[in-house]
Amino acid sequence: MRMGCKIFQIFLMAVAIASPAWAQEPQPVVQGDIAYIDGGVSLEERDALGAVRKDYNLLILNTSKNGEFLAADHFMIRSGKGQELLNIADAGPWIYVKLPPGSYKIEASVGGEHQKKNVQISKGKTANLHLTWE
Repeated sequence: MRMGCKIFQIFLMAVAIASPAWAQEPQPVVQGDIAYIDGGVSLEERDALGAVRKDYNLLILNTSKNGEFLAADHFMIRSGKGQELLNIADAGPWIYVKLPPGSYKIEASVGGEHQKKNVQISKGKTANLHLTWE
């Protein structure tokens, strides 16, 4: 019985040591009052992001026209009145943001191409935005 417990303890330690960092829940970054996470290039990162997506009400995806995941060189969210709320370099391809209800302006750039979009965040709902790039 003792030998079986010892082997099981060794097994658990080996699993803990071998567990990759990306298997842990991603930690949000906070700028001002806005929390966000980004990433998702690898399948493991996408799985980790998927585990926390319910905590965010704006989900943004950046892809090329043929579906390749792309990181935004620059990504910004402004309030409906134009106040800068979030400013990120090298973000994505997935960007999850937690915002209060309201109207927002999204500005992003990839490889010299720029896009501006408006998004409305409603209480209790999730907004999805897919930015497609050349």
